[in-house]
Amino acid sequence: MATQNFQGQGILNGSRRTFRQWQYRIETRRLDGVLAQVVKGAAGNMAETLSQYEVVLNFSNVWSDGRSGSTLIPHVRLRDFEAPMCRTCYLTGHSDEIEEFYEIGKEIDTYQNPEELVEKTKFYLSHPDQAEKLRRAGYDRARRDHTWTQRFQRLFNEIDVGRTTKWRDNTCVTPTTLPISAIVPTLNRHHSLSRMLKSLANQSAQPVEMIIIDASTDDETKKLCEKSILGLKTRILYHRAIKVGAASQRNQAIQHASQEAIWFIDDDVIFEPDCLKRLWVALHSDAKLGGANAMTVNQKYSPPGLASRLLYRFLNGSREESYAGKFIKPVLNLLPEDRPDLPEVVPVEWLSTTCVLYRSEALPNPPFPSHFTGYSMMEDVALSLIVGKRWRLANARTARIFHDSQSGDPKNKLAKFSEMKLVNRHYVMTSILNQKNPVDYLKLAVLEMFELLVSLSSLDDWRSLPVLIRGKLRACWKIWRDNQNHCFSDRM
Repeated sequence: MATQNFQGQGILNGSRRTFRQWQYRIETRRLDGVLAQVVKGAAGNMAETLSQYEVVLNFSNVWSDGRSGSTLIPHVRLRDFEAPMCRTCYLTGHSDEIEEFYEIGKEIDTYQNPEELVEKTKFYLSHPDQAEKLRRAGYDRARRDHTWTQRFQRLFNEIDVGRTTKWRDNTCVTPTTLPISAIVPTLNRHHSLSRMLKSLANQSAQPVEMIIIDASTDDETKKLCEKSILGLKTRILYHRAIKVGAASQRNQAIQHASQEAIWFIDDDVIFEPDCLKRLWVALHSDAKLGGANAMTVNQKYSPPGLASRLLYRFLNGSREESYAGKFIKPVLNLLPEDRPDLPEVVPVEWLSTTCVLYRSEALPNPPFPSHFTGYSMMEDVALSLIVGKRWRLANARTARIFHDSQSGDPKNKLAKFSEMKLVNRHYVMTSILNQKNPVDYLKLAVLEMFELLVSLSSLDDWRSLPVLIRGKLRACWKIWRDNQNHCFSDRM
């Protein structure tokens, strides 16, 4: 090896490399003795072996020219996908390249030096709840984006440069356009929006137009909308937001819509194959169906425990076999259920705006009441309850999406979020459903107290309790003040 170094790099550089190789061999022999004390032999089933450990460490540096003694550089390996797919809490050496495949700190974690490796390993070992969050998110991301099937589909699509055809299940598919206006409000999330548009480009059916209402503080979203995306046949119509807020931006977009169906979607969704096509078929399966939403694979109904069942029965006034997809008065909405024995189109009582297709004729004008401002919640419930007074609603169970929910700023301000939740629930209860008797207010109070109690699962939750209570008290004051103003207006 020394001869090869001298021949390839000369006497001086060859000598330096030979010395580094000699140092590397000495260090390797020393570490062999250390590691031999904990080695448990060859792994049989890799998935079973990796998944049984609380933290899985990866050392991914490689020699820059493939031979020892050269510079060590970080490198993405196949194990960076295999380990998360084995549902591990995965900790690997940091590289810019790994950030293209995972969200660091949320789906996997990385270290940049030995001290950080030790620190993060100790952290995840002593915080099993955080390790489980990383384990679950990494597994979901790897299964969603990094399987061999997805890699080959992407390869086939990239080879098809300049065409509008896609490959799916060994069949060449040409996307069709449907008479749909897609509506997307966005705010400083051009990375999520870009991923959503690329996901849409792989759909077998696409909307004629997409109206993007942008409230961003920079021009990145505008630049994205001006770019051409391979396979995307949808016409992008970009507008700056007049008023910031999900409901306000959607109301603005609807003024530019020209098609017979309106598709409300969030900018952080990823579509599974044939999602829009199946939504379209579901909406037209019944002439009296006003809207249908997609099944969010990572946000589904779970059977309630004993305490929740008792609460649901109290609010509902009677026992139900399942509360999936139900809206329980006065103001509790539950996610739809995903079971293989259910039909493809399942009746529900409310619809989320994460990915929902409405008939244009079913929507009020404007769709969302002016009460909902800024980042808000319950506006989707309000809209679907209004539509549901004249039309049927359904969940298209086989039209599937992944919702990579991105936290908005108010979500991180607990007091404000707590206040908004109660104020908006009260609005839906009184203004949309006209439920104003003492029993309705009692049920609302019980629901709010129940949610506060079940949220106290950790020490940090208990520390946040005063902030949440402060938000609820501010909401009560705002509701009382608004009621007084309405009473004064009525007398005038």
